[in-house]
Amino acid sequence: MLLGTIDVRGGYLHSHKASFSLLHEIHFVVRQPFIAPGVAIASFLTSFTLVFGDLMHLFELGVFVCLATLMVAAGLLVARLELINKELHRAETSTLVWGTYWHLNRIRRDLANSASSKNAGGRS
Repeated sequence: MLLGTIDVRGGYLHSHKASFSLLHEIHFVVRQPFIAPGVAIASFLTSFTLVFGDLMHLFELGVFVCLATLMVAAGLLVARLELINKELHRAETSTLVWGTYWHLNRIRRDLANSASSKNAGGRS
């Protein structure tokens, strides 16, 4: 799943909100910004369930366990693809697209290969 578009044509990377030249020194990074919040929320829900579990119905216990599992899963699945270079250090435009971690990692590898072939003058 990918939220946004990415297209590489003529030495340029075009996303849904900006275009970047692949001729400069560029690094692509896939970050998972929701792992820590997902684990924190899941820890809170698990602790709440352990403390007050004797007062809860079985359905409520199941809901809390499912929510804790979903928080960790969402933290692991959701990622963003970032473009890192000296001019865009920590700029908002450095985030290209959001999507699932595995899909963005494949795109990152393809973009890195494309950028390295452009920097090598078209030679692979």
